[in-house]
Amino acid sequence: MNREGQEESLGIPADIYSFPDVSPDGTKVALQLGVAGADIWTSDPARKTLSKLTTDPASDFAPRWTPDGHHVVFTSDRDPDRGLFMKAADGTGSAERLVTIANLVWLSPDG
Repeated sequence: MNREGQEESLGIPADIYSFPDVSPDGTKVALQLGVAGADIWTSDPARKTLSKLTTDPASDFAPRWTPDGHHVVFTSDRDPDRGLFMKAADGTGSAERLVTIANLVWLSPDG
């Protein structure tokens, strides 16, 4: 839905998308694609692009943008314990573990 309450296509293929989260500047959407072995992707609706952010074979889910929009935090079942991880939103670098055994619901405004 756009800000006027109208449906608007993200311009990406139909699939199983979950946990969409709009970036702080309103230009991108972080989302989970898939269920088992899910990964985190980012969509740029203006450019109608979809970019894969995570590639680990474990399930990555429930992405949330950091308040500055430079990183995406998500829950993952990797290493072998569930935890919160953070990765640069532009896809560079590796995912960094923040804490073990947690589920991400929201981030505080100060990150």
